[in-house]
Amino acid sequence: MISRFETGVYPIRRGDFMALIDLYGVEEARQREILLQLATEVCTSTFSSNGGGNCVEVAVVAA
Repeated sequence: MISRFETGVYPIRRGDFMALIDLYGVEEARQREILLQLATEVCTSTFSSNGGGNCVEVAVVAA
C-alpha cells in the first residue's frame, strides 16, 4: 500500500504522510515543509477531479 502513496497512484492523508516521513527519518523542519508542500501540489493536481478531498493539507506543518 505504501508504494501507492509513493508513486502518486492513491492520495495520501496528512497523518499518513507525516507518519511516512517520520519512518523515513526526515527530521529537519525545512525538509519536512518542502516535502509536505510537494505532496500537496502533486495530490491536488493529480486528484483535482474530486477536489483533492483526501489530499494532504499544507496549512498545518508538524515539526
